[in-house]
Amino acid sequence: MALREFDAANGDFNDGRNSESIQHSQQCAERICKSIISFLGFVLKKTHHPADYIVEEILEKPELIQSLELSSDEVKILVEIVTLSSPLEKQGTMPRYGWETKDRIITPDEIYKKEISKMMLENASQILIKGCEFYRLRELDEILKNKVREVEKYVEKHELIKQNEYMKLIFSYFEIVRKRIDINAVLLFGSVARGRQNLLKAMRVMLTY
Repeated sequence: MALREFDAANGDFNDGRNSESIQHSQQCAERICKSIISFLGFVLKKTHHPADYIVEEILEKPELIQSLELSSDEVKILVEIVTLSSPLEKQGTMPRYGWETKDRIITPDEIYKKEISKMMLENASQILIKGCEFYRLRELDEILKNKVREVEKYVEKHELIKQNEYMKLIFSYFEIVRKRIDINAVLLFGSVARGRQNLLKAMRVMLTY
């Protein structure tokens, strides 16, 4: 179900429906957190803040962590998941209903622009990945193993699409450069060449001409 929510969030984002994308990203994060809570044997009452539950009822109780036999790696992943989930949970009902002020209701589309929607979608993507990493560290039955594989394949495909889009952006830039310099080849190094692109990192490149 989390995967369907992420797929819907991705589709909404690509179609420019930013607030709807955030709604589905919220649902994706909630479902991953709730699945982990249930997997660990807890019965969760109806809530839209399962990340808070993980913090308050599990992570802040060292004796419970010990009784659940959670390793340091598993605890680290849970911390990363709740850190990524919290910004999504804090949006509350605003992606659906907007924000009511004294004078008027500010619509969701006024609040949520593409940059925010993209950031929330990235959070949901990372939560899916971290969720798989957590389950990989636990003993799973065959049904759960298949579900984890399904999510991993989807995320891998999604990351490949993002990588292809990133590469198109890079080479479209060098097409412009070629109009000024006679370039024979563009060679990429480092994180970009390994498919770990990040707009915050420097790109290592060598040109031959």
